[in-house]
Amino acid sequence: MPSLRRRAREAPVAGGDVVAPDLPWALGPLLRDGAAPLVARAVSGERLDVALVLGPGQATVRDAGIPGELVAALAAEGLDVRVVAEDSVVEAAGADVVLAAGWPAAPAVLTLAGVRARA
Repeated sequence: MPSLRRRAREAPVAGGDVVAPDLPWALGPLLRDGAAPLVARAVSGERLDVALVLGPGQATVRDAGIPGELVAALAAEGLDVRVVAEDSVVEAAGADVVLAAGWPAAPAVLTLAGVRARA
């Protein structure tokens, strides 16, 4: 097995300043303000309501790398599962649990106000 070597520190650019890495625009408000607080409230009905939030540019759960069979299996176990596009994330706030379909969807889920639980 090859050994892994530690990368050297970033070399200073002309003028002595270290170049900061690019930050995805969606992370800016999350890093500045932090995650929205969770809201303590009872489960909305007899069945657990789960909202699966897709990331930007993802139209289906398969685009997010999630097998469609997983959503069907969750529904078969008695969960109400709905898929929400990232630009419609406010619709997910009333769900019992809001799930991010991967890292691209995480900033939208973490900054969503009025959420009972998230993952």
